[in-house]
Amino acid sequence: MKYRKIGLYCNRRKPQALALAKAIYPRLQELGAEPIFTREVEEYFGLPGQAVDRVELCARSEALIVFGGDGTLIWAARDSYPYEIPILGVSQGYLGFLSETTPDLLDEQLQLLVKGKFSCSDRLALWVKVFRQSRENVAFQSPVINDLHVYRRAKGRILRLQTLINHEVVTQYRADGILISTPTGSTGHSLSAGGPILKPQMRAILVTPICPHTLASRSLVIDEKDEVEVRIQPEDTDVSLTVDGQIDVEVAGGDIIHVHRGKHPINFIEPGRRSFYEVLRQKLYLGETSAISSGETLSGDPPL
Repeated sequence: MKYRKIGLYCNRRKPQALALAKAIYPRLQELGAEPIFTREVEEYFGLPGQAVDRVELCARSEALIVFGGDGTLIWAARDSYPYEIPILGVSQGYLGFLSETTPDLLDEQLQLLVKGKFSCSDRLALWVKVFRQSRENVAFQSPVINDLHVYRRAKGRILRLQTLINHEVVTQYRADGILISTPTGSTGHSLSAGGPILKPQMRAILVTPICPHTLASRSLVIDEKDEVEVRIQPEDTDVSLTVDGQIDVEVAGGDIIHVHRGKHPINFIEPGRRSFYEVLRQKLYLGETSAISSGETLSGDPPL
């Protein structure tokens, strides 16, 4: 399959990302592709009347090229999730876990992308629903690429989180919160909370309590087919659910947070130049770069 309609998904807050996306626009045309971009960067591209909104960008594209960093790539993966399109992440100088392609490799990757001669890493995605008062009332739902985090906004107060797997009560965590992560997200917030590192291609779900008030509470690694429920106690207030560190919603006492495997995985295009273990060695143990120095974060407002 040849890929012709290529969406350019840019972090408009990063000048380097915008400059690179603008530079490859004519290159894609030379290769016979039709690049598509959003209205947020229309003025920068200098091509009035040709832009679309983010939803239409993902709906019309056969593949996405994401310019920014891991945070931008996660936004793009959630936005494009309904359309099951491959995603190529381009990083500018920061050694990310997800955005592996660097500018010096980009032209080679563009040629392979247009010809359809690339390999993908299929990553497990989750789906979260918040039920309020009844199973028929879905107050919130979203795909989850990295993790979801349940916590109390009021500092210094713990939560009692009854946690079920496949409708069976496992425990009631007394903790500052709970994280439910994909293998891709195991190197994020979950790792900081003491959870294990999982290879991104694994088919597993990671459940990690945050600062549990017992020595017996540890992370659980469960099967991808398992379903997790976290029940908020009726008397608990001021509780939030955060998806991928980017979307924050308020949950109420009595709400049920239901998490299960998504309908399909996320397809990240891999250049095949680095193994996961090389990334671990460079990023977590021997690397000197940091997200702070790059200006890229996994939280905050949408990049577009």
